[in-house]
Amino acid sequence: MNLKAKYIISFLIIYLIASISLTIYLTDRNQKMLIKSSNENFENLLVVIGRTIASPLVSFKQVKKDEIFISETRREILESKKNENKFEDLIEIIIFDKNGILSFPEIASELKVYIPSEVLEGFSLSKEVRSKFIDNNNFYNYYYKNNRHNFGILIYRVPFVWGGGLSYQGYVATIVSYDRIYKEQNFIRNSAILINVLFLIVAILFIWLLTLILTRRIYKLINAVQGLSKGEFIKVTPQGKDELEVLMIEYNKMLDSIKERNLLSSYVSETTIEMVKKTASNLNKLSTDIIEEKVKPSYQEFTIVFTDIRGFTSYSESHNPDEVMDILNKIFDYQVSIIKKYKGDIDKFIGDSIMVIFKGDNKELRALKASYEILKDYPFKEIKIGIGISTGKVIIGNIGGSERKELATIGDIVNTASRLCGIANKSEIVVSEETYLKVKVAGFTGPEYVSLKGKANPVPVYKMSV
Repeated sequence: MNLKAKYIISFLIIYLIASISLTIYLTDRNQKMLIKSSNENFENLLVVIGRTIASPLVSFKQVKKDEIFISETRREILESKKNENKFEDLIEIIIFDKNGILSFPEIASELKVYIPSEVLEGFSLSKEVRSKFIDNNNFYNYYYKNNRHNFGILIYRVPFVWGGGLSYQGYVATIVSYDRIYKEQNFIRNSAILINVLFLIVAILFIWLLTLILTRRIYKLINAVQGLSKGEFIKVTPQGKDELEVLMIEYNKMLDSIKERNLLSSYVSETTIEMVKKTASNLNKLSTDIIEEKVKPSYQEFTIVFTDIRGFTSYSESHNPDEVMDILNKIFDYQVSIIKKYKGDIDKFIGDSIMVIFKGDNKELRALKASYEILKDYPFKEIKIGIGISTGKVIIGNIGGSERKELATIGDIVNTASRLCGIANKSEIVVSEETYLKVKVAGFTGPEYVSLKGKANPVPVYKMSV
């Protein structure tokens, strides 16, 4: 997932969570406020009804006219709902006597709506409901659903004050429909969701444009880094006056440093680079003196190869400098490509000679294969080369002064390889006995004992003409 997609998804998740939560909270809050307001209105209605029928409730079972009065009061309210569009959410008015027995209507089957058994048990208010009326608490609310319709039952315990004090002669209940309120709230919620969707579309466009602006410079950096991995040194133009601009500036500085190091690496041997890398990985902003102490001289076993052009001095004297340098570079380029093929390390160029280091597994065999291939297909007919090879331990360490240092390979086998190269004829490979005995490849003659400068006794060598 790219950075642009992450920006967009993160923003949308936050937006959706916030908008949906806010919508639900506001609509639920508004719904509760409307229900509360509706209940308050019906509570007031119940109080009015209660006061109207409080006195008749005392004797309505003994006096027929009281019974008729209560029934008429109930009927008038229901008729006004029907004819005058009052109390639009009112479904039913129910009156119970002081014992909680259903009185108006007289039988439950005449009720216009289902009432759960938690409220009405047979023809009486349930004991649980009547137990809710304690002390001065004369109201009780109960909410329920029936066939996806939402109802509320509001019950008022009717007080009656007479000579004997305060008594409660019955109960008045209203059954109220909340469907209208729920419908309105659903409409509000759906409208809010639609508005959120519209805002969401606008937000998607906005965040897409914003991320496009933000990530455009990032993608420039990504392309530059990908190009760098392919060897392309592409600078980026700093933009933005922010942290990304700083990053772009630092990237360009890093690119310049890499270019310098890349150019420098063509002048430095792989052995030197590896030694520096190994040393640098163990250092952390140390002083020059400490770094010098860290690069300790050490013994390592290498196979050293020297190649040298035969008769190049006379050739250079008879040709102009451009021709001399051109042919020399071509010969070097030809040899270097083969040496690299067999994982050899160019230690240094010495005039018309090359010093090569082979290390690791099969170093002797790789050195011989490289030397043989150089001579086998050698394309420069008028200028031939000779090759000397020796194997053994050398000392690796820094040499030079405080201002200029060089990682040097020092040891007898370096001198030996150079001396063997010196005695090699044109298109001939001369190897030390130690090198030959480790590989014993066919095509060499020997041992032949030769005198070398610096050696008290003749040394055995093996030769191959290609």
